[in-house]
Amino acid sequence: MSIAVEQLGTELRSRDVADNQPQVSIVVLNWNTRDVTLQCLESIKQTLSGLSAQIVVVDNHSSDQSAEAIAALHPDICLVRSDKNLGFARGNNLGFRYAQGKYLVMLNSDTVVLPGAVQRLIEYLDEHPEIAAAGGQHLNREREFVPSGLRFPSLWVDLGVAMGMNKLGPLMLRKNLRLARLWYVVDTQEVDWLSNSFVAFRRELLDQVGPLPEEFFLYGEDVEWYWRIREAGLRVAYVHGAPIIHFENESSHQLYQNDKYFRYLDGFYTFAWRHRNPLTWRLGWLAKALHWSLMGLRWHIRALRAKDETALEQARWLISFSRYHVNQVLGRVAPLAL
Repeated sequence: MSIAVEQLGTELRSRDVADNQPQVSIVVLNWNTRDVTLQCLESIKQTLSGLSAQIVVVDNHSSDQSAEAIAALHPDICLVRSDKNLGFARGNNLGFRYAQGKYLVMLNSDTVVLPGAVQRLIEYLDEHPEIAAAGGQHLNREREFVPSGLRFPSLWVDLGVAMGMNKLGPLMLRKNLRLARLWYVVDTQEVDWLSNSFVAFRRELLDQVGPLPEEFFLYGEDVEWYWRIREAGLRVAYVHGAPIIHFENESSHQLYQNDKYFRYLDGFYTFAWRHRNPLTWRLGWLAKALHWSLMGLRWHIRALRAKDETALEQARWLISFSRYHVNQVLGRVAPLAL
């Protein structure tokens, strides 16, 4: 693989990192999301008041002229071009190699940074030296709260999905009820793992636990990485009041389309294979398979009654998703990495 670095901004190759070290390096990964990436970069620059910062963009071999547009409009950033799509983990790890900051921030390209968000994460890490990584608040397109501080997968989580209890959480959240806290982390607190779409961490973390696990192309690298962080005795936290708007799935929809949820499941299957009790994760998978099968049956009946081809296609998809769970339980699908 060859790497082309368009602009090193602060001549990082010829200088010791300790000299004039920026406070933070923000790493943005881009793959065929030119317009939203340009919007993201503008929002970063408009909201970094008070911070000495370096922006690193890794272009994962885009075909939409992303890199050319970024180079033309933002010649001051560090633009790293890969000659192939490295995926999320490897792409970010490449960006980390060019990051000079005391703190590093992972930021998805399909985001808009709101004022004070990056500063708040850095302040929180400064105030809490016991915390290795801190994740910010996520809002969707409608500015509604989307949980990003998470608990590790468990049988109880699986059974909650199987019984439909997971549908109550979003309802509680929309109504802004305190009961939503039974499902989600909504206040600043320590958590098990974070969505890597907006996370600040100390650069020493890469030496302590290693970079993002590269066997995960897209999906699953986050829960695995934070498991390793927690196993090393380190702590992570969700920080409310450090908001971004996250449009979500701008790249993954292009890459996976209807297979997105299968690939997402692959990540959690690999995590379960490595770290969860071999009996309980299989019980959880079978319970969820039954849930998706029953949903598929309902859609099939609806399709027959209404002669609705769209409903029939939904039924087929749900049944295939259920079958994929069972195939994983039976070992017919290999984990991403043993």
